[in-house]
Amino acid sequence: MLHACKLTASDPAECLYVGDAERDVTAAAAVGIPTLVALYGYLGEDDRPEAWGAHGFIEAPLALLDWLPPDA
Repeated sequence: MLHACKLTASDPAECLYVGDAERDVTAAAAVGIPTLVALYGYLGEDDRPEAWGAHGFIEAPLALLDWLPPDA
């Protein structure tokens, strides 16, 4: 994740990571990247994404647009 930020000259705090597993949220949080959980992803019956500490949730790919700044 940090390598991608470096390649794009992006500040991790100004990026947004979308994942569908707790490890995604944990990894992004460890490097200071805000996270969203893709509720349409590969979630198992026992997964509890509300407990992962993500910044939000999206139910469809286009919902990501609601989380981006208007000039993005």
